[in-house]
Amino acid sequence: MSLDELPQVINVLKGEMSLVGPRPEMPFIVAEYDEIHKERLKVLPGITGLWQLSGDRKKAIHENMDYDLYYIRNMSFFLDMAILIETFIFAFRGILNSPHPAPPPPVGRDNSKSRDRALFFLLFFIL
Repeated sequence: MSLDELPQVINVLKGEMSLVGPRPEMPFIVAEYDEIHKERLKVLPGITGLWQLSGDRKKAIHENMDYDLYYIRNMSFFLDMAILIETFIFAFRGILNSPHPAPPPPVGRDNSKSRDRALFFLLFFIL
């Protein structure tokens, strides 16, 4: 999260965005989505998310949507809190590339063990 993203807080207050969620994508890229990637459109876009905290930030969002799909399938208050805390620490330190990139999320899993594992990794990298 950077200063140029602060105006997006207004969109959060208006209910058009969320603090945590998939990043908004450009319409010409959304037009090319296949069915699995259209899952991203079922939730409000967010200011921050798992992809932004990952080591895969060097890739374009639309080239690496596993983080967003994982988040959508495992959304919870605690996951949001862990992402927000990590985002604030990340921004406060001014780190452009995380020294501890998060491991890629397990694709196709949708159970509490995966969610617990994600929380563990996020909290581990916070401390």
